[in-house]
Amino acid sequence: MTLDEIPDGSNLFIDANIFIYAVGRQSEQCRRFLRRCAGHEITGRTTTGVIAEVCHRRMLMEARAKGVVPRGGTPRVLARKKALFARLTDYQMEIRDLLASEVRVDPVLGEDFPVALMLEKQFGLLTNDSLNLAVAKRLGLGAIASADGDFEGVEGFMIYGPDDLPV
Repeated sequence: MTLDEIPDGSNLFIDANIFIYAVGRQSEQCRRFLRRCAGHEITGRTTTGVIAEVCHRRMLMEARAKGVVPRGGTPRVLARKKALFARLTDYQMEIRDLLASEVRVDPVLGEDFPVALMLEKQFGLLTNDSLNLAVAKRLGLGAIASADGDFEGVEGFMIYGPDDLPV
């Protein structure tokens, strides 16, 4: 199901890629979805881990766009160019805006890890995806907004994603 099909009043978990595609203006559906969260039509929740992932990815994207790190360059290249960090400010503003938005940011708890390990094995998920699922489960969320096809086939959750991403 698409992000546009999420019923009003829904309470769901938001994966990192939704924020990435919205901020990067790659998906108008992701942008509309976050506006619906801001307008209290739906309740979006995420974790500190997701925010850290978004921050890291947007920092690297900005570094590449500004030529601080060459395309294909690794985060280690950026780490060695500490003086150039001052040129990277856009991603910081994006994260501040995200934290000030109506999306609720929940912590990842130690008790989420055993559940995540079980979900990794059960559904063949990578660590971050299984941890996000474990937190969603703990919070009683029955739906996930994600552009990640890895959630397909996960039982007990409705998955919503954008269908307007470039191929």
